[in-house]
Amino acid sequence: MELRVATWNLNARTFARPVPGWVGQELVSLQADLLVLTEHVPGGEVPSLAQVLQAGGTASVSVSED
Repeated sequence: MELRVATWNLNARTFARPVPGWVGQELVSLQADLLVLTEHVPGGEVPSLAQVLQAGGTASVSVSED
């Protein structure tokens, strides 16, 4: 069994920064079993990155607390 893992540092650090629309689509296209995004501060996006991932078929999205 193969497990596809992908990570991406979005470099938002400690404040909400818009994520370009192409990023969400690229993440969906990876078809990773586990996707870990670091330095992502949700906010200021329409639609949110989580919404883009869920619309692309991501089974579960979890965001850590501040």
